[in-house]
Amino acid sequence: MRTRLNRRQFLHAASLAGIGFWAGGGSTVARASPPDTTHHASVTTFFAVHCEPQAASPPMWDALGRFVAMADRYRAKLTLMFNPQWAEFILPDKERFERVKAWQKAGHEIAVHYHNVVHGGWNGYTNRKDENYTRDPRYRGAVPEMMKLLQNLAAPDTMLTMCMGPDARWDSLSEVEIDEPDYPDGIIYDVDGMNVGLTRVMKTKFKGRDLFHLKHHFFAPDHRREHLEKIKEEFRRAGPDEVLGVVTHEADFARSPEFIEQWFQFCQENKASIRTMREIIKMYPPDKVVEVKYVRQETGPAPSAAPRQGGIFEKVRKFQELLRARKAESLDTSGAEELDRKSREAARGGDMGEAERLLDRAIELLERSKKP
Repeated sequence: MRTRLNRRQFLHAASLAGIGFWAGGGSTVARASPPDTTHHASVTTFFAVHCEPQAASPPMWDALGRFVAMADRYRAKLTLMFNPQWAEFILPDKERFERVKAWQKAGHEIAVHYHNVVHGGWNGYTNRKDENYTRDPRYRGAVPEMMKLLQNLAAPDTMLTMCMGPDARWDSLSEVEIDEPDYPDGIIYDVDGMNVGLTRVMKTKFKGRDLFHLKHHFFAPDHRREHLEKIKEEFRRAGPDEVLGVVTHEADFARSPEFIEQWFQFCQENKASIRTMREIIKMYPPDKVVEVKYVRQETGPAPSAAPRQGGIFEKVRKFQELLRARKAESLDTSGAEELDRKSREAARGGDMGEAERLLDRAIELLERSKKP
């Protein structure tokens, strides 16, 4: 019997297939963008940094340090979101730990980035008792153990903010998706999102507590110029009660710091302060908060399960591989990329059959476009 993927699993597959990590260094001089002459009221904005489990290393630590230093030059306060592998990397080293404390003292928020079992880069922590998880070589323990480790980074403050799982393209503004078994106790500020960063603060009830939710727009590794313009456009149309979130990874900064600096410059020129998520939600008017429902995240097969032959995960990876190959050959891939965009839109709308059909057409187009 054929298994249908839900829209989250499909979109997560797409995000997995396209992400890579880059190490780099050196300072850059960003080109100053012309000031936006349109009048804006002060736009409320934040910048989250996702620190990935596989990236906890000296080169990426150096990149993160340069990222924070750049933010400090523009008086931007970052929301630094760590997977537990970063805590293991930082805590034993006095110099690294003291540097994190200095960032915190300077006003940057220390928060959680949790790659749960739905994420292809699972960080190894889950409350699930399924042996497919507990016997997986990546398994490290239950979620409370992860939170205890991470809290050591923020102490004496308490971590209140988190981005969980494959947030890649869950852009709904009417509901919040939650992985119920693995959602950590104590978290009250939640964020996800890929292509939508502008929203009012949302609130849902979860396990008897108010959970506040925002979105962030991703600076994608291979579409930074395009995404920077989209984020600027969101800024220009921001309403008085809306918050604009932006997110990237430490490795993406290492690859293209000039795009981050262009965003910092844009905010400075338009008199917009970049604050932490915690600060924004704390000061947000309660009567402006939008109440929404939450839906349970579907996990799909356990991580050790073999991929289905011809399944959507395999197709997404095949599309990305073909796309990279055709671009390397300097061939026109615009038609295939447009089909891929429509496929993602169909998936976000819940029509997985149409999403897969469009993806099949995109793959076929790329296969036919190969040089003779």
